[in-house]
Amino acid sequence: MRTSFHDLERRISRIERQIQPPAPCNCRLVTHFHNAHCLAAILEKTERKCPVHGFREMGFLFQRSCPYPVVDEDNQFCPCPPHPWRSLQLRRDSVTKEDCAAAMQAWHDNPPGPESNFEFQENSDRTKSLFKSYFEERHQWPRETGRQLPSLEERRILHAKQYHRSGNR
Repeated sequence: MRTSFHDLERRISRIERQIQPPAPCNCRLVTHFHNAHCLAAILEKTERKCPVHGFREMGFLFQRSCPYPVVDEDNQFCPCPPHPWRSLQLRRDSVTKEDCAAAMQAWHDNPPGPESNFEFQENSDRTKSLFKSYFEERHQWPRETGRQLPSLEERRILHAKQYHRSGNR
């Protein structure tokens, strides 16, 4: 029986993966944020290392309106004040039409919070600054380490696998 080193290497790798499976990739396709304060908190407090790739790709940075939640993982970092509609969407139990109506009414009854006084230009400038620093760090990492960032296609495949593993179909 004759085996090549390549076959032997492949068999050993398979056994190693069974004994100690690799940690899952935590790179993202998209990161949602409400404003510059929210983005700064998310970028500062999320784990910046991916166990598979080394650098955690945050994906597309996408600003959402305050009534809508950011990714579950980031809700704990969001410094924005509570919002009735967002709170309703974050509930784990079933939501009735009455719950939706009550949340909509509370949304319309509440005066705008202090975040509405946050100047548009100031928010825009701060957001651009945060984008710039993140993308500089992102572009510098491969140069310093000699490793590659995950491609968009690779992140899509990993995201789909995680989605199916979580029970969503």
